[in-house]
Amino acid sequence: MEEDRLTLIDHHNITETQATASLDTLASGLSPAQLRQSLDTVFRALEEDGEITTIMGFSEGASMASSVLLEEIRFGAPPLEIVRDRVQVTQGSLIDVPSLHVLSPMDPFRLGAAGLLRVFELEKAVVFCHGTGHLVPRDAGSLEDLKGRIVAFLHS
Repeated sequence: MEEDRLTLIDHHNITETQATASLDTLASGLSPAQLRQSLDTVFRALEEDGEITTIMGFSEGASMASSVLLEEIRFGAPPLEIVRDRVQVTQGSLIDVPSLHVLSPMDPFRLGAAGLLRVFELEKAVVFCHGTGHLVPRDAGSLEDLKGRIVAFLHS
């Protein structure tokens, strides 16, 4: 687990500054009103269906999913937060829940993925690395492996 994460981040020379800058780029395209509206929509769905136990997201959806988790844990401090009418990345926060990250060193957005991974507690993070870039793997072997990781994660 730690080795996969370090492979993605360290072996590809992704620095803390690069990872944070990549997330800042994502945040800069989002207005405070859009972030509030998106969080409100997700929280409304969670309230309406009390049976939801897992939240998942792909790409920007993963950033939103982590924002929801951290908002739940530390009210008012999502990974993307509003400061002086500007959306920015929360600094120094840690999401202390089990997490599963599907990442690729070939992903053109890997800097943002590495930055997002840094927000989660390493000991509780499961990392699945693949070689298909910014896509969910589609070949049978990778899909079966990914399915196994997801099922094991959900039952842990």
